[in-house]
Amino acid sequence: MTINPASPRGPGSSPEANRLDVARQTRDQAEARQAELETKAPAKDTAEVSGEAKALADRPAVARKGESGLSAERLKQISARVADGHYDRPEVIDKVARGILGDPDFRRSS
Repeated sequence: MTINPASPRGPGSSPEANRLDVARQTRDQAEARQAELETKAPAKDTAEVSGEAKALADRPAVARKGESGLSAERLKQISARVADGHYDRPEVIDKVARGILGDPDFRRSS
């Protein structure tokens, strides 16, 4: 008398049928995991603002005026150049970056 091992399909199921059952279970598990991932809320970006930055933002605009060292006219010129894309040109980006890198205050803060 031959006794076949027990299987989900019952006695006498073939090894091929067992492999198909395992493959189906694996596929079903993968699909369930994917569905679980899709229903979770996406991670949210966060940003931290230093106390110094918060204090600066809380100061009245009048107290901050003129801190850049640029005249109102020069600020208007720069704003116009930003608006017309002047600073998006590769040669300008390179010149500005080199100027920043050469600034002693920039080097000190690194």
